[in-house]
Amino acid sequence: MAISHKPFVGAFAWALLDRETRDRIGALALELAAGQFIEDIAEQHDPARRAAAKASAKSSDALLLEFLLLDERSVLAVDDKEGAWHVPSAAGPVCQVCGGPARRRAEMICSDCGEPDYEDLLILMGGAQP
Repeated sequence: MAISHKPFVGAFAWALLDRETRDRIGALALELAAGQFIEDIAEQHDPARRAAAKASAKSSDALLLEFLLLDERSVLAVDDKEGAWHVPSAAGPVCQVCGGPARRRAEMICSDCGEPDYEDLLILMGGAQP
């Protein structure tokens, strides 16, 4: 499936949810973040790291289930009628060809997939930054 020029904007989807759903999703998101934080900080053989990894996986699965159970208004915001994915806005501008980071949102293509522009050439030659 193609990548849409319009991203999935979590804040917009969030605004469509009722308070109870936001509370459930918010609590799961905090559980996931806490687990991932411990995984990143704890020593390799620390038992808390293993427990946190399990908690993160469970929280991630539960978040996905909550997402799948959402009202169609929010779920449909991830794909469109033309068969394109609305990649989450947290990714920033993405290349429409390879999915990597795009140079600028207006172009929606990366330097590898498209012709480098004048500013890219200046940077490559050690010239001024745009």
